[in-house]
Amino acid sequence: MRGAIILAVLLVAGAARAQDACEALRVAPDAELCAVTPEGCAGVFTAGQGCAAYCATVGMVCVARFGGQPGCQREPENPQRCADDTGHASDWCTCAPPAPPDPPDPPDPPAPIDPDVRVLARQGDRLTWCGAPIRLVGYGHYGVVAERAFDHVAFFDRLAGEYGLNFVRVWGQYHWANDLMPFPGGRGDYDLLAADLDFFRRLRAVALDAARRGIVVQVTLFDSVQLEGPSDSGNRWIDSPYRRANNRQAYLDDPTAFDALGDAPVWVEVNRPYVERVVDTLCDLPNVIYEVMNEPMGSGADAGRGSPAFVDAVIAELDRLLARPVCVGSKVVSTNDNPLRTVANPRVDLVAVHVPPERAGDYAAVGKPILVSNDGDLSQVSDAHGFGELTQGARAARVRAYAAGAFAADVVGRAHLEVLDKDLHGASWLSRDYQPRAENVTPALLGAAAEAVVTRATPCPGLLPVEPDAGSPDAGSPPDAGAPDAGRRDAGPADAAGAVVDAGAPDRGVARADAAPVAAADAATRARDAVATAQDETDPFGCAQQGRGGAPPWGVIGLLGLGAVRRRYRCAR
Repeated sequence: MRGAIILAVLLVAGAARAQDACEALRVAPDAELCAVTPEGCAGVFTAGQGCAAYCATVGMVCVARFGGQPGCQREPENPQRCADDTGHASDWCTCAPPAPPDPPDPPDPPAPIDPDVRVLARQGDRLTWCGAPIRLVGYGHYGVVAERAFDHVAFFDRLAGEYGLNFVRVWGQYHWANDLMPFPGGRGDYDLLAADLDFFRRLRAVALDAARRGIVVQVTLFDSVQLEGPSDSGNRWIDSPYRRANNRQAYLDDPTAFDALGDAPVWVEVNRPYVERVVDTLCDLPNVIYEVMNEPMGSGADAGRGSPAFVDAVIAELDRLLARPVCVGSKVVSTNDNPLRTVANPRVDLVAVHVPPERAGDYAAVGKPILVSNDGDLSQVSDAHGFGELTQGARAARVRAYAAGAFAADVVGRAHLEVLDKDLHGASWLSRDYQPRAENVTPALLGAAAEAVVTRATPCPGLLPVEPDAGSPDAGSPPDAGAPDAGRRDAGPADAAGAVVDAGAPDRGVARADAAPVAAADAATRARDAVATAQDETDPFGCAQQGRGGAPPWGVIGLLGLGAVRRRYRCAR
C-alpha cells in the first residue's frame, strides 16, 4: 500500500512538471496542445513547421509522428517519421525530453612513471626529475650566460638554498650583451662563422653549477625580439649580430631572411652549426631544456620572425643531435610557438606560453607539460617603455595570480612557472647596454614564486660528469690548453663510486659496474686529444688547417670527448 501511494505521488508530480513544460505550446501561434503525460506533450502543428520545430518550442524532441488535422485530430493509421518533410500543413507530434547525453569517457590514467629515468624527461603529460614528477618554478633573466660579471653561483645558491626554486631560463643569443656571445667579436665585428670558446665554456659552467643544485636550465637558442625594429629602445635589430653592419660576413640586409632554410647560407653556415655547438656543449647534462626560440610569433604588436618551418627545422635538428649515443643527458625540447600547433609534434616535450595571468590555465588540458611565463615587461617598476610601473607588492600579486591559474588543477609535473625579473638589470634597465647582476634580485618576486614550490631543488645524484667545481676560484676560466686533460670529458657521467655510464646502452643514465670497455674507449679519446692539445699550444684555433675541413677550431667539442668530430668552422680571428 505504501509503495502504491509513493508511486501515485511521483506520477502526480511528474504530470505537474510536464504540464508546466508544455504550457508554451498552449499559447504558441500555429500550434495546438492536445495531450500532456508525465513523459511529455502531444499535439498538432498548423502552419507546416514540422514536428521538430513544434517540439523544440518546449525544449523537447519528436519521438512519434502521425498525420493530423487542426482540432486535435490524430490519424493513427498514417504514421510518419519525425524527420520527414511531408509538405503537410498539419501533423500530430508526440514530444519528449531529449535523452541525457552519454557520460563522458573517464580521463586517461596518467602515464606510468619509470623511476629509472634519472635525467629530466617527459613521461606522458608530466616532467620527471630523478625518476619522480617535478613541478618547475623558476626566477631568472635571459642575460645570465652573456655577462661574466653575473655571479651565477651566488644566484643559484640563493634560488635553491633560500627559496627552493628549481628552474631558470637563459638565452644563447642575447643581443644586448656587453661581454659574451656565441660568436667572437662584438657589435660591428661579429664573426658568425666562428665560435666564441669562452661563451661555450661559461654556458657549460652555468648549466653544470645549476645541476649541482638541482636547478633545471632552459636554454633558449634563438630570439625573435632581436629581429624586430626599429623599437622605442633602439636595441633590437640595430644590435643583432645578424645585421649586415654588425658582422664580418655581411649577413643580413633584412631580418625577414633570418629564418631561411634549405641551402641558404645563414642556415647552413650559421644557425645549424650554432645549434650543434650548443647541443655538443650540454647534451651529457641531466638538467637542460632546449628551447627553440623566444616568441617566434612575436609579442604584442611586434611581428615574429621565426616561421613555423624554421621552428620545425630546429626541432628536427635537435632531435637528430640528441639521438647520438654521446648525448646521455636530458633530451627535453620546448617551443614557444603556437601551442596548439606544436602540441601535435611528437618531438616537442614542453609547450611554453607567454600569456597574461588570467590566461595562465588556458592550456592545462593539451596533454603535454606546459610552462607559463609571466609578463616580465608589464610588471616592471619603470614606465619609461610604456610598461606597468607597478610596485613590488603589485608585481608579486601578479606572480601569485599566474601561479593560481597555472596550478589550479595541476597534477605535479604537468604545469610549470617561469618568473622573469628585468629588474636584475638594476640601473641599466633604461640604457641600451643592459648589465644584469645577481645582487639585484627582487625578494618580493622570489617569495611569491617560492609559495608555488612543491618540489624542492634537490640534485639528482650519480649523473653529473666529474669536472672541477665551476664555483671554485678558477670558475669560468678556460682550462689550461697545455694540460694533459685539456679539452676532454670522461666517456660518460660517473656516479659517486666512479662507475661510468654506458652512453650507448638502452637504459642509458644507469651506472654500469663494468666500465672496462668504456675506459678503453676513453683511453683512445685521450690519445687523440693529446695530439690535438699539442697542436693547440701553438695554434689553439686550428688556423694552420685553414679552419674549413680541419679539426674543430673551438674547444667545446673536445671538452665533451668528441675530438674525432670534424666540422667546417673558420678560425675565430
